[in-house]
Amino acid sequence: MKRLNNRNLIFLVIALVLAIILILVYGFTKDDIFNKYKYEKGKNIVYPIYTKDKTNVPHLNLKGTTIDTINNTIVDKANDFLKGNNTITYDFEINGKVLSLAIQYIDYYADDDYLPIISYDVFNIDMNKSSLLSDEDMLSFYNITSENVSPIVEARFKEFFNELNEENHYFNECDYSCFLGLRGIKDEDYMEDIHYYIKKGNLYVIRPFKIYSSFKDEDYFSPSDFLIQITE
Repeated sequence: MKRLNNRNLIFLVIALVLAIILILVYGFTKDDIFNKYKYEKGKNIVYPIYTKDKTNVPHLNLKGTTIDTINNTIVDKANDFLKGNNTITYDFEINGKVLSLAIQYIDYYADDDYLPIISYDVFNIDMNKSSLLSDEDMLSFYNITSENVSPIVEARFKEFFNELNEENHYFNECDYSCFLGLRGIKDEDYMEDIHYYIKKGNLYVIRPFKIYSSFKDEDYFSPSDFLIQITE
């Protein structure tokens, strides 16, 4: 029995060693895939170049003059934007050769009542070519047009309105046109200030809007509501 236990122990040790080797090999291989795109090999592909309180200003760690221009644009805007309580945060996704970087700006001084206004910049990068992808490029990846996108965005806002109505939030004092006005959407222009973003292989639209209103409905919304899935 003791010999059997020793044999099991040896097998266990061998299995653990193999598992560690596989993890290390996978980690190095994965890192190597991104290293060929990186300007600074020892750093993440996107990292904060400036951090303070709730603010993180991103830096694209990629090669190419186009990337340098984007990084300079991000820094220049951050220098102008960061004052008082204003904040900048970011998120990014890598899907195949495309890196999607979304930068969120919260401005506490754009509104006369000092209510935060949220806006975005989104950069979609073809890492193979170190080039910036246009909205048309993003749509062509999924073989759709902006005419396909607009009804999906409209349907999402109607869902917001219907859910708030079901909760009797507006007490029949605000119809759908009124609701769009509260959200800062004029003439039912759902495509104004939209940005395309790829997440987990699917195309999304980032469509910021006003969260705060005189009806105190800000608790219903969150920044995640700005992200609207277009493809499945």
